[in-house]
Amino acid sequence: MPPALEIVHATEEYGIFWQEDPIKLEGFGELQRYAGRSNTRVAGSANPGTLPWYREMFGRGAIDVPNFDVARVGGLAEAHGLAHLAMAYDRTMPLILMFCVIGDMP
Repeated sequence: MPPALEIVHATEEYGIFWQEDPIKLEGFGELQRYAGRSNTRVAGSANPGTLPWYREMFGRGAIDVPNFDVARVGGLAEAHGLAHLAMAYDRTMPLILMFCVIGDMP
């Protein structure tokens, strides 16, 4: 974690809005410790982010900005629930449009 903290502290003067995936996101406690030592918002990842994952991360104060892929969280209904969860925790909810192309483009 020290290199990630060095990077975020070195870039704080630039007013970066969020940092995404600053360290491995599998460890709840590690990300919580990282977020507590960073002055820049931490964004969740489109990869491990599910509703239960975000609930745990919001509860720990480890994620400030949910950044999720609608397909990976389980579709529109699950994404809708995640948006409400973010609002309940007073988190910034960015509008991010992600598209996944399967197969060849014509």
